[in-house]
Amino acid sequence: MNINRTSLRDRCRLATVGVDKHLATEPAIPVGDGVTKKAADVKAALQSTINAADATQVARSQWIDAA
Repeated sequence: MNINRTSLRDRCRLATVGVDKHLATEPAIPVGDGVTKKAADVKAALQSTINAADATQVARSQWIDAA
């Protein structure tokens, strides 16, 4: 499945809200293959993806405007 940048960013924002709402008090969140992370680490990873998508959108718009 191919997810575009906007959808990925929006899903990450919703996941961040979900972590705050449902998993903030959990000591460890399983993220796959027996790996667990703290809620803050999961949120940081999601925020990193959001920041990258936002930066890409800004860079693309600057590139389009320059052309």
